[in-house]
Amino acid sequence: MTNPTVPVPPVAPMTPAPPAPPGAPGATPGYAPMGPGGTPPYAAPGAPGYGAPPVGPPGVAPGYAAPVGAEAPKKKSKAGLVIALLVVVLLLVGGAVAFLIAGSGTGPTATIRECRIDADGSLTAAGKVDGADESAKVHVEFRNSDGNDVVDSGSTDASSSGTWEVTGSASDDVQKVTCVVTRVGN
Repeated sequence: MTNPTVPVPPVAPMTPAPPAPPGAPGATPGYAPMGPGGTPPYAAPGAPGYGAPPVGPPGVAPGYAAPVGAEAPKKKSKAGLVIALLVVVLLLVGGAVAFLIAGSGTGPTATIRECRIDADGSLTAAGKVDGADESAKVHVEFRNSDGNDVVDSGSTDASSSGTWEVTGSASDDVQKVTCVVTRVGN
């Protein structure tokens, strides 16, 4: 209810002032035009006459302070990843080189199945050649087991089935021998 003795003036609704065109008096370049009372035209009555509310640090809601001692998250270094990738690449390259080197040496191989010295000093070494396309020559050394000195040596051609046998002789002071294939090939 209204008091009949106090007159109430009619209230006109507030409407924002239209923006001032550029170059108009009172217009400041780069700033929004101001409404009545120095407030921006989009501000509610009684609101402060300046821009958006302050924004806090990332991850903190506006208007709240960051926790004491909290720091902005640091960007992780990629140095460890780069080093790990380099190590993997080097291992792969090294493995490929080792495979190529080992594969390039494939040729005939000789295995010894028998190596003996008889009581009269006769030496015998026998075995088989694998991986030979044609007849391969096998070179064998008979070494004294006491000191590893070469007692005798010999060579022979492997048969078509790949078997071979080399003979030799030793002096009376040789009691034990070791047979060593020194070369397989032509």
